Amino acid sequence: SLKEEISIEVQVMKPCNLLEFFELLAL
Repeated sequence: SLKEEISIEVQVMKPCNLLEFFELLAL
């Protein structure tokens, strides 16, 4: 369903955003 797809996208995006956040901290 659409809600399931959105929830999956959110779950996938969160780790990516966290990685980018930690990369910025590492700079």
